[in-house]
Amino acid sequence: MVVNAKSEGSADSKGTKKMQMRQARLEVGKDGIDPHLMELLDELGVGAVVQKVTHPLHSAFGRTLYDHFVSCYLISKEWGNPDFVAVANLFHALYQRGDGMRAVDFTEYRPKLQEKLGKDVEQLIYLFPNAHKSALLADGILMAPVGEDIEVPNVLEGGMVTIPKDLRPYLVDMEVINSHDQHVLENSNPVHNLWSFYQHATVLPIMSEGARESIIEYQKRGAAAAVADVLNWHESRFAESGKEIPELWQKHLELFRAPHGKFVCVEENLARLADKDGDGEIDWEEFVSADFQQCFV
Repeated sequence: MVVNAKSEGSADSKGTKKMQMRQARLEVGKDGIDPHLMELLDELGVGAVVQKVTHPLHSAFGRTLYDHFVSCYLISKEWGNPDFVAVANLFHALYQRGDGMRAVDFTEYRPKLQEKLGKDVEQLIYLFPNAHKSALLADGILMAPVGEDIEVPNVLEGGMVTIPKDLRPYLVDMEVINSHDQHVLENSNPVHNLWSFYQHATVLPIMSEGARESIIEYQKRGAAAAVADVLNWHESRFAESGKEIPELWQKHLELFRAPHGKFVCVEENLARLADKDGDGEIDWEEFVSADFQQCFV
């Protein structure tokens, strides 16, 4: 999840070239999308919605919600998601974006999209903004123990909404794809990368292989950081802004705080159990061989 973590990147020439290459791939890739889906995107007017995101390069390049939706669809297809999940990715933030912006009135469009896309697709579109907003929660889409239905706050209608256990893997992939598309350029800060990895560690077993590979990359790029660094980094961000830490973030940061935070538990287990060859470092093969599921219950 990409939220409230400002990148230090900028719209430099190297980054702009990357965005230009991505845009070219989008233009080629969208030719393979069913024309009626593209027509629906045009009808919904998402091409007129500027996609302001965490990384300034994306915003400086002038991406739209349309660009983001198409890119997420193409990533979903590349990662081998079923067709109905790929289509859901094409409209994933239509009902509500992470910043609260709503491209359409979901009460009006739910029956329309159920008819045009199918109820299985529309259900994922409806559940996604609720899942997305729960990503920082210990009992949310990314960090609740796997294997059962979960309840998350319903940001569209109030109250709570159930995410069935059979749909959770698809919504996890949608969350990873959403972040991956907007966050792929931010890869130089080991603390940020370690934070991103630990957010997704609980649900690694239920991700697609493509999603898992992207999260593994966070772990590799975060190898120089520790859980305590993640906590200090976030607390410093809020202190420098002169703002109090919101309750949601306080609860999230407790997961990284010694002695009882669950990611402290993971780190301790890795240090104690995973370095099988005794070289003082934990490589990826050692990491995946360690059993730290007890920290996730």
